[in-house]
Amino acid sequence: MTETALRREAEWRTGRPTVSIRSGTPAEQLLRHFELDPQRGLPATEVQRAQARHGPNARPRAPPKPIWRTFAKRFKSPLIYIRFVATVLAVALGHRGDAGVILTVVLLNALIGSFQEGRAERSMAALRRPAALRVHVLRRARPDCPSTPTPS
Repeated sequence: MTETALRREAEWRTGRPTVSIRSGTPAEQLLRHFELDPQRGLPATEVQRAQARHGPNARPRAPPKPIWRTFAKRFKSPLIYIRFVATVLAVALGHRGDAGVILTVVLLNALIGSFQEGRAERSMAALRRPAALRVHVLRRARPDCPSTPTPS
């Protein structure tokens, strides 16, 4: 949770303004601040209320990129524009074969680059999957390990 989300949660729970909480704050200070008993943990009703209000404790998923956008990104280079100008000049000078070769090379380059970028993105997603966060919490005076959604 971000510092702002922690502050809002504390204000919501206690009904009073909060002080700034930073990463690395000692656990004892946090327990006092949120008025929690370290032997009992967070009550189930508080967990449900916090999840209903703030959603699951998970990183947001990035929306998948459309294939056409990955392909179109290949044409943002000034070198590609120079090649298109060369294609037009070749057609204007009557060298249609040369123009076809230049255009074919540009399109193949875009297709191969898009394919490689797609494979790289799938590989990165596969590397993130096993890195799911496992959290150990204390609820109703019993240890618990709630499942956390993994980003993809």
